[in-house]
Amino acid sequence: MGDTHRVITPENIELQYNIAGIGSRFLAIAIDTLLQGLIYSGVLLIARVFVEDFSNHNITNIWDSMFAVTLLGVLFLIYVGYYLFLETIWNGQTIGKKLVHIRVRKEDGTNPSFWNILLRNIIRLIDFLPFLYAFGILVMFTNNKAKRLGDLAAGTIVVKELSGKKLAAFIDNSSPQNTRGEDLPYSNVRTRWQEAGLPSFDLLVKNMTKVDYQLLKSLEQRQQELDNFPTLAMDLLQQIIKRTSHNEVRLDLALAKIDLKETLLGLLVHYENTEV
Repeated sequence: MGDTHRVITPENIELQYNIAGIGSRFLAIAIDTLLQGLIYSGVLLIARVFVEDFSNHNITNIWDSMFAVTLLGVLFLIYVGYYLFLETIWNGQTIGKKLVHIRVRKEDGTNPSFWNILLRNIIRLIDFLPFLYAFGILVMFTNNKAKRLGDLAAGTIVVKELSGKKLAAFIDNSSPQNTRGEDLPYSNVRTRWQEAGLPSFDLLVKNMTKVDYQLLKSLEQRQQELDNFPTLAMDLLQQIIKRTSHNEVRLDLALAKIDLKETLLGLLVHYENTEV
């Protein structure tokens, strides 16, 4: 299995992801399964309120049959819905994945859509067969990106993420010393951003992802060698703003009023301070 997955963005910036191995993925599934087990237990306890001695109840009429079918349906929805709901609202992560620092992404490096997540989790039922994801693990060994059947169908990969401490170390080791310091006009960046009529600067920083950070950082570090740096910076900022804000504003005109190099650096520093 391959250890990395490389993506070239439309801005001609290379992103490299470390593929999550079977061990970390199995640990995440174990955590999620334990949590699902607790939810199942709660549902079954509630069911006992409606059916006396539920565990030994004999189905003798149509109402009992309907109740049993409904209960099975609820348990199925919990099984699929747990992953579907969390991976949708957390952009490819469940509680288990968060704790293990892994995330589902599309092959192009972007966050998975609802349909990607739905497809990979419906096929999870096949990956689970005959027990404990045996079929899924077998499929993972047959391709170089550790994809189970659900990932192959949905066009997704599972990658490792930097934890807060590792991200801090990455920042300390890779940030140019001449671009970080107390003399950076943090307040001016925010003020000029607001004066240009752009959406909330703080909200933008809060909603930035680590992929956004990596793209901005690569662009900042390569600005001297990129003749089209202003165009790339403008396009990248517009993409991030549109995804994190619903304000109706002419972004091209608003961004033309600010210093792109200073703004890029300001966003990076504010994000770093937030993460660390």
